[in-house]
Order: sequence, then C-alpha cells, then structure tokens
Amino acid sequence: MKMAAEGEVDQTAKSAKRAPKSPVADKPAVRRTTAEAATAGRQQRPAQLIRGGDGQPTTAAGPVVNGVGQARTEQRAGERAGQREHDPTLQLNDDEITSAQATSSLVQRLVKAGMHGGLKVEVRHGLALIATAEGKRVILPPSLWAVVFKEAHDSVWAGHLRAPHTHSRIAKVYWWPGLRNEVKQWVRGCQECGSRKARPREVVPPLRSIRGGDVGDRWALDVAGPLPTKEGGPRYVIAAVEYVTRYVVAVAVK
Repeated sequence: MKMAAEGEVDQTAKSAKRAPKSPVADKPAVRRTTAEAATAGRQQRPAQLIRGGDGQPTTAAGPVVNGVGQARTEQRAGERAGQREHDPTLQLNDDEITSAQATSSLVQRLVKAGMHGGLKVEVRHGLALIATAEGKRVILPPSLWAVVFKEAHDSVWAGHLRAPHTHSRIAKVYWWPGLRNEVKQWVRGCQECGSRKARPREVVPPLRSIRGGDVGDRWALDVAGPLPTKEGGPRYVIAAVEYVTRYVVAVAVK
C-alpha cells in the first residue's frame, strides 16, 4: 500500500510538470507576441494603402504609379520639344547650310573650280567641303556668317572672347576665304566688347627737375592735423625737410 501511494504521488508530480503555465506566469511571452503582431501590421499597412486599378494592393514602384509618372514625363518632354520648335536658335543644321550653299555664288564658284589656294574643294553628302591642314571644313556662304559670329562670339555662352579665340572656335567647323580678317572686324565692331574693354586714358603730368642749390636754400613744408589734443595743447605739426641733406625739422603748433 505504501509503494502504491508513492507511485501515485510521482505520477501526480509529473503531470504537474507537464501542465502548461498559467497566463499570469507567462507575461514575457505575451508581450513578445503582441509586439510581433504590431510590427507585422505596420509592415503590411503600406501595401493596404496603395492599390492598383483592379483593387489589388501594389507598391509605390508598381505598374499604376510607374505608368502615371511615365505619362507625366512624356507630357513634359513633348511640351519642351514644342517650345524648342518655336524658339529661335543660332545653331545651323545641314539642310540650312546646303540650301544657302546652293544659292551662294562664292560657294558655287569654289565648287566649280575644285581647288582654292592649293586646297581641294569637294561636295560630300550635299555639303561643299574644303580640305584644310587641320581637316575638312564646311564652306560657309556669306549669308550665314553673321549667324555663326553671333553663336561663337556674341552669345551668352560664348563669352565675347578675343579675335584669336573666336577664330579658333569657328575654324574647327567652318571655313571661308578671309575668315581671320572677318573675325577681327566683327570683334572690333562689337559694341558690348567696346563698352566693357574700353579704359579711360590715364593722364600722366610731366615731371621737371628741380635744382637743390646750396644747403638750406630750399625746404619742403607739410602740415599734419588737426590732431587730438589734451587741455588745449598743440593740434598741428609742421614738418620741414631740407632738399640737399634731407634734414627734417618738426614743430607742434596750435
């Protein structure tokens, strides 16, 4: 009987160990579960707020948002393109140059001759070109010279450079007879360059030699003041310098 009672006590103790703990004793586990649920809810919240056209959740980079952004970008690009079509431009295209070359007697004469000053002239892809020492350049007709000058010198991005720099910039693309002289005349006649670069002429008075004479014959005088005083003291200083010996005498006076 005693052994049976001990066996029942052991089984009761084991059952008590296997039994789950009460909610009061497992408070840390409850806190962790609540925190995890709140975190999961916050992570899922953006997907619930952003939905596509079919009502399905989507992200900010989804097809609906990307489609709207792309449409707006294309609209702005179209507006800018339309504005560029109406805005005047200083840059020349091949069609404008070809059309001007066809009506220019200077260009047609060079093309017909085929040479100019030992340089070969040819027509390629509709453009009249000349083979210079630096490479082939487009022969620009006189009707377009002013356009190129404004682009290479007068424009805000050109900087109103001097004639050598302006000539170097134009000569990289275009050529025509007397280009260097034409550039010099254009830069010399630029009113904005003249207003900024003109300097007033400095007038230098003539200097004359002065004989010193004997010691003590000539003195240079100067007066300094008024100076701060104390109780009615001297306010001025008279300085005298002898020309020959550079001897100095200074006296304070009222």
